[in-house]
Amino acid sequence: QHLRALSRRLRGNPRLAGRPLQTREDVLGALKLLDEEANRLIKASASQVFVTTAVSQNGSLDALVVLVAQSRLIWQLAHVYYQRPTLRDFVALYGNVAGTALVSSQLEDLDLTEQIQPIITTVLGSAAGAVPGLQAAAGLATHSLVTGTANAFLTLRVGLIARSYCAALVLPERRTLRRLAVSQAAQMLGLIVKECARRVGAAFVTASRSRTNE
Repeated sequence: QHLRALSRRLRGNPRLAGRPLQTREDVLGALKLLDEEANRLIKASASQVFVTTAVSQNGSLDALVVLVAQSRLIWQLAHVYYQRPTLRDFVALYGNVAGTALVSSQLEDLDLTEQIQPIITTVLGSAAGAVPGLQAAAGLATHSLVTGTANAFLTLRVGLIARSYCAALVLPERRTLRRLAVSQAAQMLGLIVKECARRVGAAFVTASRSRTNE
């Protein structure tokens, strides 16, 4: 009964126009296609959060930026999987995501430092010795990258949890879903950090050169 209802819902999705949605395999294939679009939105949101919070250096503002970005991301993901999500759909989705992502207040599922330290060392190590004035800014730059990385990871995790609820064929168990989201977020994190760190690093290099010239 759930598959039939899901199939009817997916038929109204313009992203799936022309696709067969008769069998379970058809539905799974359609959801996989929507997952690809969802992943694109999740990565884009995490990248935006990384750059914004790495540069801002304002804890209160960072918290607001992350909250708004994650709320907007859940809204976008709902529209990927639902052609016209209702208020009830949003309440259920936001409630499930919050209940799953906020079960614990700390990142006990993942030692984030071990994940990001090699990346940050690689990004800063080659540049620090080559650019005059960058050594003095290296500490601040590292702190910025760690902050951006942590916020990007949390955004990835929230997005992946929301995606899993939107595409679920059965009601997921929260603890399992949270651990799966952590694992998937860690896999996505490396490339996002490498790409965004270059942008943040370039800003620090420019600022360091300007200060040195002064």
